[in-house]
Amino acid sequence: MLHAESASRPVREAAADLLATMPSQVLPQGTRRRLAGQHGHRTVIAHRLSTPVVGDPPAVTRLLDALVAAATGRHHDDGLAPRLVRQALFSTDSDMRVVAANVLRTSPFRDAIADALAELLIAPLPGTDAVTEAALINLLGSLGAQRHRPALERLLCAAPDRAAAASFALAHMPGGTDLAAWRRVLADHGAEGHEPLHRAVLYAVAMNRDRAALTLLRTSATTSPDVARRARWWLDLPEALISSART
Repeated sequence: MLHAESASRPVREAAADLLATMPSQVLPQGTRRRLAGQHGHRTVIAHRLSTPVVGDPPAVTRLLDALVAAATGRHHDDGLAPRLVRQALFSTDSDMRVVAANVLRTSPFRDAIADALAELLIAPLPGTDAVTEAALINLLGSLGAQRHRPALERLLCAAPDRAAAASFALAHMPGGTDLAAWRRVLADHGAEGHEPLHRAVLYAVAMNRDRAALTLLRTSATTSPDVARRARWWLDLPEALISSART
């Protein structure tokens, strides 16, 4: 009834989002897929920010456990730190995600959370969905140190969407990725239709000030003329400007 045309649009969208998460025995598969495609689970994502720990995905519970352990139990009943983690992962407001991640980055818990994120990407917990995995990748890019790069680099051999997410995350972490890894990405995903991934790789190597990888993108036969042109633009910048990209 809430999803009926007579209801307001916000009510219909909220109802559709919740219907789309019902078990298959309650809601037919076809109907659930149609509703999910139409409305994108906006209500479900927002709901994750306000539910108690018992309602968190297993990966988020693991992160919060790592945070409490790092705080030697002092923040077990403190709702601020868990809320920051949830906001940094799932907030539908991009500014809020950035602010929350920046606060966590300057907190004493940064290393503990980053270590837990890396572990969750290397050995995903059963039932980790694509939305949660993408959020974990993004947050590790914000909090990770150079030692965490391998956890993301192993995803460069995965499906194009996961490889692109890992590339964007690697752009913001200290250190750099071996040129051979980028060669493999282009070899595995060099066919037509993978330009979004190539753009993500371009962003990563440019932010990492990797001139060798930029040259690879400029000269490779597998990249589009547009990606090659953008790589050339980066290479033509004075060294001082390239160096300032991450400072």
